[in-house]
Formats: sequence, C-alpha cells, structure tokens
Amino acid sequence: MPVNIDYDNHRGSWSRLEFLQLLKGVVGPGSVVIVYLLDRDERQRNFLTLSYIAGEISMRSSLQRRLMLLTEGDSLSFARARAELEKIAAIRNYSRPTIYRLSDHRDCDADDGTLETGDIGIAVVLKPRPAALDELSQIKLQVAWRFFSVQATRSRHERLSLAISKMLHEVENAASKSKLCSVLAHYVRAKTILLYEQTGDAYELVAEYRESDSPPSVRKFERSEVDRLQRTSSVVRSHTYSGTLTGSIQDIVGVSAWMLLPCHTHAVDVLSGQDASFAQYLIFLIGKENVEYLGEDFSHTDLLIGQNLVSLLGAHLPFMGLSDKLRNLSKELDEQAISGFSLKWLSEISKRYLPSLFGVALLPEGSGVDMTEFYPSPFKLGKFNRRLRDISRDNEACVAQADGTQLWCLAFRIHTEYRTQQRIVFAFQQDCIQSAAAQILEMILEYVRTAFGVIDFREIS
Repeated sequence: MPVNIDYDNHRGSWSRLEFLQLLKGVVGPGSVVIVYLLDRDERQRNFLTLSYIAGEISMRSSLQRRLMLLTEGDSLSFARARAELEKIAAIRNYSRPTIYRLSDHRDCDADDGTLETGDIGIAVVLKPRPAALDELSQIKLQVAWRFFSVQATRSRHERLSLAISKMLHEVENAASKSKLCSVLAHYVRAKTILLYEQTGDAYELVAEYRESDSPPSVRKFERSEVDRLQRTSSVVRSHTYSGTLTGSIQDIVGVSAWMLLPCHTHAVDVLSGQDASFAQYLIFLIGKENVEYLGEDFSHTDLLIGQNLVSLLGAHLPFMGLSDKLRNLSKELDEQAISGFSLKWLSEISKRYLPSLFGVALLPEGSGVDMTEFYPSPFKLGKFNRRLRDISRDNEACVAQADGTQLWCLAFRIHTEYRTQQRIVFAFQQDCIQSAAAQILEMILEYVRTAFGVIDFREIS
C-alpha cells in the first residue's frame, strides 16, 4: 500500500488513478474500478459525479456522468444509481457490480445502499462474467477503500490549508489583483480567472489570469445578465446549471467548464446605514485541469476551496490601493482653490474616486425645489429620512429617479456659521456603499464643509 494518495504524483504520493489501477490488479484481469464523488447542485440536491476510472477505456462512454441520490430522512439512497449501474454491467457482460461506500469516518461497507452527507461517494467494482468477487477480495477492497477515503479527506484539507496560507502570504506582500487571481487559479485548478467589479448597473473586468493566449475577454456586461444566472443560487457551476446563458456570459465561458463565485465585501446600506454584505466583485473560473471529475467539471472540493479564497479576497480587494487613493484625493483637494469650487468640479472629482456615483445635488437653505442645483443631470428626489446609523454627522437618505432609473441618495447638512439647513446630496447607482468608498466620501465631505464655511464668510464679509 502507498503511504499517501493525492490528486497527482505530488511529492512522491500516488495519484488516485494509480491507486485505482492497483486495486484493479487485486480484482483481476478485465475488471473495471470506478469512483463517483458526492456533490450537490445549487438547489442543494445531492448527486454522484463520475470522477475516476481504471480499466476498460470504452466504459467511460457508457457511464452517466451524474447519478442522482434520493433523500430518505438523514440518509441518501443510491438505489436508483445502483439500478443504472447494474443495467450497464449487464449490457457490457460484467457480473453484478459491487458498490462500496466511501467514507473517512465509518466502514466502507459493500452494497449498503446509503450515504450520509459527510461521506465522500461510492466505488464501483466490475468483474467479467461469470466470475464474482470472493470474500477475501471484498475484505481487502473494503480496507483499501477506507484508506482511499481517509487520504481523500486529508488531501482536501491539506490543499485548502496550503491555498489559504498562500493567499494570505500574497495579500500581506501587497500582490496585484492579477497575482491573486493566479493563486486562485492554481489551487482551484482553473485555466482562466476573470475578475469583474460592479459599477452601477454593469460589471467591468478589472483583472485576469490565463494559462495561455486566448480570445479577448468580454470587458463589460449588464448586471441583469448575472441576476438571471444567479436566480436560484449565487454560486453556479456549469455541470449543475440547467438554464440558458445570456449572450455576454456565453461569450465569457465559451464551451469550457466554468464556475461563478460572487465576492462579497463589507458595505453600508445607503438608506438605513446598517452593515450589509455586497457582491462588489464576480469571479469567473473557466477551464478545468484534468485531475478530478475527469477534468470536465469543477468539483465540490474546488468549490469549497474557491469559496474560502474568495472570502479572503472580499476582505482585501476593496482596500487595495486605498491609502494611495486617499493621499491623491487629499492632494487634489488641497490644490483646488476655494474660489474655483463648483458643483461640476465636486461631481467630477467625486466620480473619479466613487465609480458608483451618479451625480450630486445642492439644496440651498430656505429655497424651493426649483432652486436645487444638479450635476451632471437632474434627478427626482424622494422624501428624506434620517438613517439609523450615520457614516457622517447630520445624515439623511432617500430614493430618487432619473429617467426611469432608481438611485439611492445620501444627503448631508452643511453647517456653517451662517447656514444650518443647506444640504449636499450624493446619488448612487447602488443601494450599498462599500466601506472603503465610505472613507473616501468622508474626506470629500470634510472638504465641502470647509469650502462652504469659507464661501459663506466671504459672502457675509
């Protein structure tokens, strides 16, 4: 028996396929050994996915890639999968298949017929007719499959641990977005990573990693296309998704296996001021290396590792370069003469640092709506309500409309020595403000308050 079994021949380990070849020798000439791994789709329905085959190559075309499981209380029954496998065995002149449960925490019994959600999958042994597995061979295989299951769990945990350590190392060393994408690609074993950031009603490509030259990526697509894709689940994989892809999404993934992972960041709800989780980024993983699931799909292990790494990215990506942005913004504000302050200038500089900003408005003190100034275009303000938690003092919020598009607005009272009711309004195309963006907004507000204090003093003088 080998010391370790891994996905491939890593550091002297046996690959899983090599181990299956070893067991095939135990079973005898002409035999076939198959492993199906447990997985679940976006609706949390459990199924088995064809993952490894040792033996007759042509068997692969006869086997179903996915076998559905029936939920029976706390157990998962593969009675339907057994019937399908027995049918295939009979057609190809094999004896009745022996099916072992794969589990790292209980015995890998043969022909038990049930799994638990914590199990790994099933192993199928086919032997040419009329021979059948003798009792000693069954016992040997039961021990071998338990070893295989324990090693599968070990390699999964080791791979996850290495992935997290590497990602943290790159984060601490201020790696670029492209470098972080390459780490994700390595440990999820994807050939291409595309990182998109949400700005208003669209997602724009901000970083990518590719193993080889390929056609140019789709640079931008509408958020509504992703909403359709994520209708049943935010995490989507190609082999579990049954819907039709929109034009842009289809152009992005092509004919390859793919996985979509949303990257949530900490944010603040515009209307309430409460903490919120905001899918600021989307990550497409495209093309799968041939180490698991026969190289055709992203496995459940890939999904778990991807989700852990993307969670780390969600806490880091928004703050990349934030200190430089704040420093550059401070420099631009300091260089701007108070006499040159205007709503147009404020809107343009704010939009450079706050991409989701639609525009700004100035509500002068003691004037009607007709005196409100807008830039770059008017938007219809709703009723202002005080937020439950402020990101800045004297803070109110409302929804607005601009040519049929909904906006989310923050209004700040600009107190000066001579005015108390004047307000500046920032209209956003998203219902949340990312925490890093809130720091930028705070700096802009402090400048606005200072500018209006000077302007009011000059006017009175």
